[in-house]
Amino acid sequence: MNVYGSTKLAGERAVLEDDPTTLVIHTTGVFGPEKQGKNFVYQLCNAFAEKKDMDCARDSFGSPTYNRDLAVMTVSLLEARATGIYHGVGPETLDRHSFAMLIADTFGLDSKFVKSFNSQALNQNTVDRLGFAARRGKHLGLSNQKVKDALLISCHHRSITAALQHWKDSPRGVECKF
Repeated sequence: MNVYGSTKLAGERAVLEDDPTTLVIHTTGVFGPEKQGKNFVYQLCNAFAEKKDMDCARDSFGSPTYNRDLAVMTVSLLEARATGIYHGVGPETLDRHSFAMLIADTFGLDSKFVKSFNSQALNQNTVDRLGFAARRGKHLGLSNQKVKDALLISCHHRSITAALQHWKDSPRGVECKF
């Protein structure tokens, strides 16, 4: 769909062709504690702390992935000597606006700052502000079934709500302004 995606695909194909025992993990919407404090949850919390609106697409879907669970999935796949392409993602697919509302609810934040837009309007706002915007798909949800099948265990696939609660109860990384 865009240059980033096509070059990423070409790179994966080249690596897998050169070494078929390679493990490639696709992920999306990674959130959780981190040193940089840049993922969507941090962005949302920072906007709320500054009393700024956060524009969120109601028609753009993804599979939010808790970074702590992604780490467990990755190590488990490596230990299982998995090869090929796997989707290391959370177990649910939902739109950005709904994810923002779950974050607000979990952390006790005032959801009045979450603004619902369609993705076309958000894209146009970016074009108006920056002069360009990357084309993005609307349905970026992935299935983690292949990971589950490969590991034959329940591999820390926490629900989004459980993952957010775990982060709230066990904070690390940059402090999130709850």
